[in-house]
Amino acid sequence: MEIIDNELIWRCACKDEVLECDGAEELLDRLDIVLNNILDDPDAATLEIGSDGTRICGLPAFTGNFKDAGREADDNSNGHAVAPPSSIRSPIERTIREVLSTVSKVPESKISKNITMFHLGLDSISAIKVSALLRKRSIRLSVSEMLRAATVETMARIIDERSSRTAKCETDPEVTLSEALKEIDRTEIILHAGISPNSIEKILPAYSGQVYMLSTWENTQGVLFYPEFKYRMADSGGVDSLRKSWKTLIAQNAILRTCFLGTGNRDIPFIQAVLREVDESFHDITGNAQDGVRYYIEQRSDGDWLLTLKVHHALYDGVSLPQLVQHFQDLCTSTRKPPPQTSAFTSLLSMSMGESRIKRKVFWTSYLQGISGRSLIQPDDAKHARAEHFLPKVLPDIKDLDELGRKNGLSMQSLFFAAYARLYAALVSKPVTGLQSASSGDVIIGIYLANRSHAIEGLSGVAAPTVNLVPLRVKVPLRNTLLESAIRIQSDLQDIGSVENSSVGLWEIADWTGVKVETFVNFLKLPEGDDDSTGGIKIREECADLTESWSRVVEPPMQQFVEPDELKEKNIVKDAYLVSSKSGSWRNIVLILVTVAYD
Repeated sequence: MEIIDNELIWRCACKDEVLECDGAEELLDRLDIVLNNILDDPDAATLEIGSDGTRICGLPAFTGNFKDAGREADDNSNGHAVAPPSSIRSPIERTIREVLSTVSKVPESKISKNITMFHLGLDSISAIKVSALLRKRSIRLSVSEMLRAATVETMARIIDERSSRTAKCETDPEVTLSEALKEIDRTEIILHAGISPNSIEKILPAYSGQVYMLSTWENTQGVLFYPEFKYRMADSGGVDSLRKSWKTLIAQNAILRTCFLGTGNRDIPFIQAVLREVDESFHDITGNAQDGVRYYIEQRSDGDWLLTLKVHHALYDGVSLPQLVQHFQDLCTSTRKPPPQTSAFTSLLSMSMGESRIKRKVFWTSYLQGISGRSLIQPDDAKHARAEHFLPKVLPDIKDLDELGRKNGLSMQSLFFAAYARLYAALVSKPVTGLQSASSGDVIIGIYLANRSHAIEGLSGVAAPTVNLVPLRVKVPLRNTLLESAIRIQSDLQDIGSVENSSVGLWEIADWTGVKVETFVNFLKLPEGDDDSTGGIKIREECADLTESWSRVVEPPMQQFVEPDELKEKNIVKDAYLVSSKSGSWRNIVLILVTVAYD
């Protein structure tokens, strides 16, 4: 599109087998319709879903079936277009289609070059497997690139364009982080915390998700985000053998030697210092009890060992914790594996610094423009009992819901967020003292992002916490249909999920827009673990019965919460993280963890 002397000029490259003369004229007609629709009615919905199909910017409705090479989708294809053998030509396209077929279990004949991953029932987690399989075929395509491209044709185009241009010289992550930390007096902070500078191996800025975990832990006076995990293992060769394996685990995983220090700087509120060595953290408490330990073992009457791991959520996430436990199991069985690489985590931190902060500020201020939080009054004492509910198999069969998502090119996650936003909007629209009704407006929900799909080598499996919590804006959920909301949510997630935007801190959101997130929902689908058929010691998590529903009230710890000196004086961003109050807290803060298992 070009404007010359107040005239709008469209230019289109044509080729008989791709876009002949009649097709070019039809394309121009549609461009006119779209342009007139945008200019005449700029506030109209981009997408309109009705009984006759879906309309985009006033164009004729279509039903979702795809055309490929001039042929209509087969009536028996369940909404997927059947691609004739000639429709996918290049070797790269054929390889991508083959891998997609393997992971989605959809026959290759039903995967055209224009069909999206979401129509195949794939999401960001299954895309990790697709990316790994493609890498084995010497095709490098990151998960984020794959999700943005969506179709086989666009994926192949990305690979072709990458191979045709000279690779850029990437900045050294260590240099970027050093530049970001130059305004921080690290020596003064370390000495103030009583730590010798010689005992520090490395200093890094804390990731935004880590800042969230630390601040919420402080605001709730230790009630949240410092849990205990219990594991059972068979005869392991005795305490000395376990202690040796544990020391090796700590030595090979910097995250287990990490402490956090407040800086008093609002750009980088925390640094994480990796210690060269740590004090003994592994305790045998057989026959006696000790309070305040972080890692301890106890031999049970049946001969098994009970390992209790008390670890702060700023040091793990849902992907890294099982990997650390698996690594410990490998060490106990003398399985020789190379130590885990941590450079990917350093690269992730560096990509959230510098110009990335400027870019995400532009995005988030635009994305959240015109909406404000309800400014909940914070309680004087946040340390109180909390209610927990567990309900398994809410939907005993999700096949129909899964098929609905496939036909509309939507992930299960987008559908769930749309449903949750509608329920939350209805909840906050009820009269609450001092709060305005939000029934006719947009709502903000906080969501968890795994952040393991960025184009960083080894990030998907790094044993460090990459999770972050960010706001998701849902447009008028009580007036839009669930499909309309889900379509917009899925589109927004593509933008939010970029490496710059997904690393935003909630304190940055509050500073830039005044918005503070009041409710969080976690839709959790973890990567499938490898089938470990080898013998040796097995570590099994001791967890509650997951076949029966239960409800309980958890009382706060009796002991006085002691806020670390290095945090309480220097955490100047914790005001951005809301906590629930005793009165009506179920209205204000809701945390839902959803685990979806697919056959």
